[in-house]
Amino acid sequence: MTVKKSETRVSDDRLLRLELLEAFHALAAALAAVSAAVRDDAPRGCWLAGAGEAPRAQAAEALADIWYRHEGDGRVTTSCLGLLGCSTETLALAVQANAAKDGFKAAALKLRGRPSTRRERLLAEVLETWHAREPGLARAMSAGGFGRVHLTQAYRHLPVLESAPARVGFSWTSRARAIVRLSVADAQRLVEALPDHHTAKAVYHARLAALPADEMLARVRYLTPNVVANLVFPSPDGEMRKAMRVHLPLLFPLESGAALPEHGEPADAPHPRGRRLLRADRRIETEAYLPGLQVYRYR
Repeated sequence: MTVKKSETRVSDDRLLRLELLEAFHALAAALAAVSAAVRDDAPRGCWLAGAGEAPRAQAAEALADIWYRHEGDGRVTTSCLGLLGCSTETLALAVQANAAKDGFKAAALKLRGRPSTRRERLLAEVLETWHAREPGLARAMSAGGFGRVHLTQAYRHLPVLESAPARVGFSWTSRARAIVRLSVADAQRLVEALPDHHTAKAVYHARLAALPADEMLARVRYLTPNVVANLVFPSPDGEMRKAMRVHLPLLFPLESGAALPEHGEPADAPHPRGRRLLRADRRIETEAYLPGLQVYRYR
């Protein structure tokens, strides 16, 4: 018996739809469980930067927030920095929520590989099924379909620590950058991918043709400023330090009534770059060789 490609595609789409639906259900349930457990941990210490009354309730809401807001830039992720003392049961739920986030991300990435028309149809079918099972949640999603789910916020892990730090400081990484080494042939492919009407396409091709074929180039991307938590843990040898990027309150074990770790307030924004002196050992040229592509030559 011969199976048509269209029938196979429909079968694959149905499985994908069910997988995404179940993954999102698991994520929503896991985040709701963490949020409720955080609220129940009220006797334990909690501090949020800039928070007024009820900081623990604000933290519980932030941990479960995976939705776009109607105002502002949709590319912006919400941040809620602080320290959250938790029971071992709450920490276990947070670990489970991170696993649910990974499962939802895997299912969503499969969907993103579908052509746009099929992707939209699949999302509509997911919503239709969801309306029958979870009307309240479906109404929230229907405001903009699955597009109202902020994928970055849905994917990012809850920051769980195995032990309580002694001190926590916050700083901004305002000058972080990602550098990828390229061959001249790699750079030529980047230029070739530009639209034919791009004004600099011919100029870039000519510049690359003037380079030795074996020269290596650097493509530089400046990263969005992030807040880093600088953690200090007690250790038999003195102190152990760790740095991690954070957008959400740090969750760590803390007994009821115990004091929170020593901590400081994070700055509202990164320090302006200003005119810093260039490092004497800087390996990349100051001026971009292909400005529109942020491609530089090495010195």
